[in-house]
Amino acid sequence: MDSTIPSGNETKSSIKSSQPYKQFKGEASSLADKAERAVEGIDFEGSYEMVRERAGDVYESSVEFIKKYPVSTLLGATVIGYIAGALARRR
Repeated sequence: MDSTIPSGNETKSSIKSSQPYKQFKGEASSLADKAERAVEGIDFEGSYEMVRERAGDVYESSVEFIKKYPVSTLLGATVIGYIAGALARRR
């Protein structure tokens, strides 16, 4: 084998010992630690309940609006459907 061409193991070893590699590895490790701490701090149960409550409120508001303005709602839905159909037909 030619002595001027490093083997695969020698190349990997020289890359791992280089300063940019060590700096990158340190930054990546630091970022992973920060991400892990951020995920640990999230209250998924509380967030789920909050989203569920808001979705329920939006649903109730929508039903109230439809009951209060049925004709306007029907006309609005018809116009939106017509526009969506026209745009889909053009493509």
